[in-house]
Amino acid sequence: DKPVLMDWVYLQKKDKQDSIEHILPQTPTQPYWQSRWSKEQIEEVTHDLGNLVITFDNSTYSNKGFDEKKGAAGKKGCYAGSSLFAERELASYDDWTYTEFETRRQKLADWIIVRWHVDDIGASLAVTDEETEDQDI
Repeated sequence: DKPVLMDWVYLQKKDKQDSIEHILPQTPTQPYWQSRWSKEQIEEVTHDLGNLVITFDNSTYSNKGFDEKKGAAGKKGCYAGSSLFAERELASYDDWTYTEFETRRQKLADWIIVRWHVDDIGASLAVTDEETEDQDI
């Protein structure tokens, strides 16, 4: 697969609500989420980088369960059928529980440490609403 070249200016102009997908939704009311996540885990994980991915299909995903969001290769409006590598990579997970979140979070942290030569980013992967309100992506 060839990587998708995305113009940074294009991404900056997009509304953050349209381009940032919460894998575990901000309002996880579906039974899929309620059966897999505790209230405390939801509060901890919702805005963490390990639970976020850039997307072109945010409105399609809504509060659906991971099984629906994952989809299948060749289908539109799902992780597996996305033109973006980060979403296709999500489709390699069988489920989205706290365990998968932790695995993805660590993979992202490792990549960030190597890519930008930082020592330790540990707790700084959580993004608060206040931090993103006035910032462009």
